Amino acid sequence: MKKVNILIIIVLLSCTTTKELVNGNYNDDELTPFQTNSKWGFIDEKGVVHIEPMYDSIGFFYNGIAKVKIDGQCGLIKKDNSYLIKPKFQDIEEFHKNYSEVTYNWKSIYIDSNGKIISDAPLQGAYCWGAIVSNHKGIETKVNGKYELLYERRKLVDGLIKIHYDTTSLAADKIVDYSSDHIQVIKNGKIGITKFDYQNPKKTTINQESLKYDSIVIARYYRGATKYAKVKTGQLWGIINEQGYEIVKPKYRRILTDPIELRNPIAVVNKPIYHNHKKLLVEYDVGKLGYIDTNGKEYFKR
Repeated sequence: MKKVNILIIIVLLSCTTTKELVNGNYNDDELTPFQTNSKWGFIDEKGVVHIEPMYDSIGFFYNGIAKVKIDGQCGLIKKDNSYLIKPKFQDIEEFHKNYSEVTYNWKSIYIDSNGKIISDAPLQGAYCWGAIVSNHKGIETKVNGKYELLYERRKLVDGLIKIHYDTTSLAADKIVDYSSDHIQVIKNGKIGITKFDYQNPKKTTINQESLKYDSIVIARYYRGATKYAKVKTGQLWGIINEQGYEIVKPKYRRILTDPIELRNPIAVVNKPIYHNHKKLLVEYDVGKLGYIDTNGKEYFKR
């Protein structure tokens, strides 16, 4: 094995888990992508090459599996560089409950861990770019020209159920769902996250300080849970969690989840942060790239 001193990072991240498919204890942080002569391989923190540069692009290892691309085809490899799935798809995602969504002949299909096509497509989560608020939080309605959530309250009076309707106190230009307990509120061109008060929805409001984002990009997953979201303030991007707390303050020019964004950033600028992403490629200065984890730790020197 040989030593390599210069690391250049690029990623192809995917969004589900392969834990059920590969046996062993995983330390996915020990191997890092590096590039030599336009080809990518894996290196450890001591500079020892574990997988020689042979791929056109690669992703970080997650539960012992990494996505690779060679000659325009995507597959999955193990840490010994053997294939879990040989490269034969235009795109491939990590496995969830022993199936993966792949792009083959420019169509989305599902395969098992042996690469065989699954005839019955499994249930999937969906991206949430602007979903209506879920009914259990109320129905969007206009009050005095502004939007509120209309909800129904029932009370037993003299043996009879009395129904009373009331609204939140948001005075919003728009209300969009965010996570199981939180909503997005848009006012005067700014977006904020606030908690929905299930006990007394009328107390659901938002303060001016919370309305600070110009864009929020989220991914919706199983059971409606939002793990992370990208947020933009001015020209800089950061990350918030499912409660709306900033775990990475907006300070990066871009937060990327796929190298296609390097080639065509306008077309896919709103690509979400997936549920299981551990590391993300960022542009921290003009033309300067490094990667961070979802806790904000930087794995590069400025």
